[in-house]
Amino acid sequence: MIKNRNSSQISAFAYNKKRKGGQIMTAQKQTILFLGRNTEGIMRDAQAAGLLFNPIVLTRRNDSLPVPEGVPAMAADEFVPESGTEYILIANGGTTQQSFPTFGKLLTAAIPVEVYDLQRDGITKVWPL
Repeated sequence: MIKNRNSSQISAFAYNKKRKGGQIMTAQKQTILFLGRNTEGIMRDAQAAGLLFNPIVLTRRNDSLPVPEGVPAMAADEFVPESGTEYILIANGGTTQQSFPTFGKLLTAAIPVEVYDLQRDGITKVWPL
């Protein structure tokens, strides 16, 4: 189970189906992670929690830390949210330089996003509240 910031319990993130023109559409999901010293561990935790979908790692420009093998990566300032994609943002790892601009881009683009904080004592959904 995942707990909201207000401590109520919710189930793991599941595909949201939307009705459009009489058809049921499933939005594409993508998990955003930030490059830090433990990105692989954070990815494992996200996968175990059912929160890892088509992951992408956002880095600082000219970051010297290694990106996990086989995972696409780009500088956070180059990231552009895609319409029709629902994002799961893992708020662990990386720096403020990566996280704040990314979250701002998602909000100003009015793109669906859920933000999670993964810790040893559990997972907290921090956005939306």
